[in-house]
Amino acid sequence: PSPKASSPYTEGFEHVEFVLKESFNEFIAKHPSIEFDVKGIDKPHNPEIKLTLPSGNVKFHLHSLAYTIKNLD
Repeated sequence: PSPKASSPYTEGFEHVEFVLKESFNEFIAKHPSIEFDVKGIDKPHNPEIKLTLPSGNVKFHLHSLAYTIKNLD
């Protein structure tokens, strides 16, 4: 998806996304030395946890974007 008109970004990648094969809590527990941003963990659509790196963000989801869009209700 493209950024919203009110949210301009510099050209290039802003983040990368991965779909987990386990729950957020299981994934976080496997990586105790990493401080994940969990603000989006309870979002009703496409919940996520995030890792912020100097080069951009890494987002982790429970479902693919295609699955999420198909199942929006």
